Amino acid sequence: MKPFLLVTLLLGLSAGPTRAQAPAPRLSGRVLEASGQPLPGATVRLLHLPDSAVAAATQTDPAGRYGFGEVTAGRYLVQATAVGQAGARSAAFALPPAGNQALTLPDLRLRPEAARLKEVTVLGEQRAVEATAGKLVYNLDQRVSAAGTSAYEVLQRTPGVSITQDDNLVLKGSPSVNVLVDGKLTYLSGAQLAALLKGMPAENLVRVEVLTAPGAQYDAAGSAGLLNLVTKKSSRPGYALNLSAGAGTGRYPQTTETAVGNVKTKRLNVFGNYGYHYKKSYLDRTSYRVLGDAPSRTTYDRASFDPSEDRGHSYRAGVDLALGPRQTQTLGAVYSGYANEWTRTGSGPTVVRDEGTGRAYTVQNQNLTREPGRNNAFNLNYKAALDTAGRVLTADADYAHYRFNSQGFIGNQRLAGGGLPEAPYQELAFGQPSITTIRSAKADVGWPVAGTRLSGGAKFAAVRADNDFRYDSLVRGGYVYAPALSNHFVYDEQVFAAYATAGRKLGRTTFDAGLRLENTHSEGNLLNRDQVNRRAYTNLFPTLTASRAFGLRHQVSLSLSRRINRPQYNDLNPARYFFDKFSYAEGNPFLQPETAWKGSVAYTYQNDYVLTLNAGRTRNPIAGAGRQNAQTGELVLTIENFVYRDDFDAQFVVPLKLAPWWTVQNVVDAQYVRLDYSRGASAFTPHRATLDVSSTHTLKLPGDVRLEVAAYYTSPSLAGINIFRTYGTVDAGLKKTFARQQLDVRLAGSDLFRTIHYWGYSLYEAVNTSYNHRGDTRRVNLNLTYHLGGELAAGRERRVEEADRVK
Repeated sequence: MKPFLLVTLLLGLSAGPTRAQAPAPRLSGRVLEASGQPLPGATVRLLHLPDSAVAAATQTDPAGRYGFGEVTAGRYLVQATAVGQAGARSAAFALPPAGNQALTLPDLRLRPEAARLKEVTVLGEQRAVEATAGKLVYNLDQRVSAAGTSAYEVLQRTPGVSITQDDNLVLKGSPSVNVLVDGKLTYLSGAQLAALLKGMPAENLVRVEVLTAPGAQYDAAGSAGLLNLVTKKSSRPGYALNLSAGAGTGRYPQTTETAVGNVKTKRLNVFGNYGYHYKKSYLDRTSYRVLGDAPSRTTYDRASFDPSEDRGHSYRAGVDLALGPRQTQTLGAVYSGYANEWTRTGSGPTVVRDEGTGRAYTVQNQNLTREPGRNNAFNLNYKAALDTAGRVLTADADYAHYRFNSQGFIGNQRLAGGGLPEAPYQELAFGQPSITTIRSAKADVGWPVAGTRLSGGAKFAAVRADNDFRYDSLVRGGYVYAPALSNHFVYDEQVFAAYATAGRKLGRTTFDAGLRLENTHSEGNLLNRDQVNRRAYTNLFPTLTASRAFGLRHQVSLSLSRRINRPQYNDLNPARYFFDKFSYAEGNPFLQPETAWKGSVAYTYQNDYVLTLNAGRTRNPIAGAGRQNAQTGELVLTIENFVYRDDFDAQFVVPLKLAPWWTVQNVVDAQYVRLDYSRGASAFTPHRATLDVSSTHTLKLPGDVRLEVAAYYTSPSLAGINIFRTYGTVDAGLKKTFARQQLDVRLAGSDLFRTIHYWGYSLYEAVNTSYNHRGDTRRVNLNLTYHLGGELAAGRERRVEEADRVK
């Protein structure tokens, strides 16, 4: 779509009412907070009496208003719900036949949640999966089989999401995805993001949101989309506290302890959480690589056993202060951080065979890696409700400081056929400190005018990443600096962004359009090579969504958006990260941003059954690649821009109720990916169709015991030049509540049949490799959670728009 066409559409949506203005709804009303302020985004259901069947459903607009158009005559009541609020119902009423005067119901006021979720009847239970245009929500609060697991494992089991053997997240086959926590980007990727997610207990999560078509108010980064983890926080006056302790074991033990809570008065809300985790695990690695062609090819057969320990503390504290006589303004401050340390030791042989000569020898590898990480982030935020019509002003300022240091050594000893050394022992010691600092400020305004929802905002962010990689070689019993392998890389980036959106409801159709402008300046400085790479570019990112209700049970929504994915900071650094003597990874300072167009169509039946079709094309997609060095026998893994990537996806959400005590949530996702990795006259266009299926069964057993069994399956999938083989697992859990609903006891087992392993192979002839890695995935976990005070529901989301590009 041309930018001027979108601007024209924005102006058209913001125009005043015309003669084609939609008729007023037959039934309307408002939903308010306890303070009397409008409550936007509340879910309103029209329930037919006497069976309480859902006749229609909608959401409130920024002014808290809702309306139902085509409603047949009969007796009804209206039910309103919102996250963190106790539901409210209207009195029963009779709706006369069509043609009579429209009916306006009294206001519904929602008060902060006071009752346990378990006490809510089936009628008010939250759906396991909810869908809107470009967004799928997976509600986790009642997931039993997730007990004792982490956010990392939750994402691994989210439909359409997978995790590679290198701890990189992949959404629908694309690694170009960003992760947010409570709407705030984590700034992390790779191993550091994995460490954060592994230290985040699943019990503290309310839901996972998968945004494949984010609006213009979101940063345009993340061409595949966004994953937003929403954590718990209470909005009830008084106090709420969850104390949780869990222990589990597989081959090795793990423990998790958390405390989450807050105290809320009329004007003040103080909240925070603390968590500690410890997990010992292992990865049993095997790989096989071929260099050259028969009959003179060389093979590298590697095996290693890598035990690891991961321990860390996470903490968060914040305060919200309501200002003004009507509490229409809120000033807040949040501090969050974590201190984590991951240690790995590994050893194993690589058998090298020259098939031309028949000669073979063994290289015994050993390594030690210690990776401490520290993070401190500060946020100041302000929100003002300018009137009761939904006009809102928000502002945020953020500062984040991340410090990581990977240190240790890699050693090898070449052995003859009899196991005796035939070459001197070799060792590289390394220290790889990485410091990233991010500063940002943003402001947004929502301004409804004459039935049109207008919003806009601006943001500036500055990022500096300083990576000083040093290698020292062991020479005659002492370490000597290795300048050819060492590297000092400093990356600076400034992004200015501005956006505008407009939305309007015309009859039964709702339109939303937006346009975002981002101006980027970056500089990558290789200090030890005296090489500087500078870039400056400006992009426009339009978004368009439309949804229409067809009768009371059918709804169709469409979305179209343009996205960008900038390279992760460390992917631009050409420093080498060695795995062993024969393999290493290196960055690419010449990576270009990738851009993508994404379109989707979603059909919803009875608010439960959802069919979503997605399609997209990405230019210059960033993906993993590699090469082999025929002289040294080394495998070099790197990141490159491919020519293009085509994605097609169909996802079907099918909830079933097999019995009053047995419900099933099924998600089927079929994907097709095609890549173009052509180089010169050489054409390489891998493609693959993938099927992703999950089925979660929940059974209410006698004695108020809840049983959950969840099965997951993913067929082979394409990622860059590699094929990931089949992934599958079965989890199960039991839940029982004691002490007047205050104590939850959950017993869960993960990967019951020990089917999880990370295995795959390369499709690219220049990198003829295969691998199979298995870990300590079959575990049993016991988790106890004690509730004091009120219910912890979803916390307030704050968006910080930088991509999580720190490795």
